[in-house]
Amino acid sequence: MQATNHQLFLWLNAGAEVSPWLLNLAMFTAKQVIYGIPLLLVFLWLWGTHEKRCTALKALAVTGVALAINYLLGIVIPTPRPFEIGLGYTYLDHAATPAFPSNHFTIFLCIAITFIRGRLLNLGLILLIVSLPVAWARIFVGVHYPIDMMGAIIVAIVSFICVSPLWRAIGAQITRLVELAYGTIFAYFIALGWVKK
Repeated sequence: MQATNHQLFLWLNAGAEVSPWLLNLAMFTAKQVIYGIPLLLVFLWLWGTHEKRCTALKALAVTGVALAINYLLGIVIPTPRPFEIGLGYTYLDHAATPAFPSNHFTIFLCIAITFIRGRLLNLGLILLIVSLPVAWARIFVGVHYPIDMMGAIIVAIVSFICVSPLWRAIGAQITRLVELAYGTIFAYFIALGWVKK
């Protein structure tokens, strides 16, 4: 299985003669696209309905649990990144943290799955589509293996399944408490109509 994983990595990884425009595109996709996630969640909170805010908070909870699982997996299965074993070409500086699973892909999938199941179907599908080039780019620039993306899929699904029953029970109450704090802190901007109450 590891041999297949390495072979797939070498097939997807940028070679020595990679074109500059493709490398620049991959670098941007691998590093910058993920910053759209917090911007989207902030937008949903500031200008969304109670239901959308509840979904955004659930997405954060699912992501938090998933990243905790990833951290534990990194301890139990400390997989070295490709550049640590001299495999392929690396074009992105990265700390030598465990490769498995991919945190970037996990985050995208957690948000996408939660949105799709939380009546934000269009946004969820867009995120799901965007997550695919992000996963490709992380392999292309040499910081992840294909199996890291498979692990992210499993972790995101498991995290969503674990969080959902608890969120059904207390999600609305948590959202109201956060909305109460938000209403106090942002009272001035709410009064001006800049953000939604």
